[in-house]
Amino acid sequence: MLVARYVNQKVAQHSLHLHATGFIGFNFLMYGLYKYVPGNTKLNLKKNLTIEPGSNPISIFSAHLMPTSLFSVLSSSALIYTIGNKHLWKYGANHFWKLALIGALSGSILTKTVKSSEYSGTLASAATITFYNAVRNPTWFYFGTYPAAALMMCYAISQSDRGV
Repeated sequence: MLVARYVNQKVAQHSLHLHATGFIGFNFLMYGLYKYVPGNTKLNLKKNLTIEPGSNPISIFSAHLMPTSLFSVLSSSALIYTIGNKHLWKYGANHFWKLALIGALSGSILTKTVKSSEYSGTLASAATITFYNAVRNPTWFYFGTYPAAALMMCYAISQSDRGV
């Protein structure tokens, strides 16, 4: 009985959680939809689903549904595949989605307050989950938490908070 429980725990740690699979799949599906829709539809999607100067007020809530850059899709998917998956197995889906929602709303409010910034995608949610686990579970990071935080900060500085 103990051996079966141990094996189940090890399998669960190395398999991708259903919510992580859904998050990553939705991310790629929405990017593909944005990338391959024709002209005017693409402009309407960008206006309604991107926070930038002149965007709709509803974009504060909908900007996290449609990533418009491949880097945003790949980086947020990689963070959810690694850190987000561990978080899901340790704390559960309810805690994961609460953190993702807090990150999404705080990211859109911060982006909306800055005049020249632009945001779309799921990177704010993935960064919030990464930051939470960097503080709460520093042993999950091979080189520690400071290099991960430094890399995230260097990326934010290099991009001037636009096109993410």
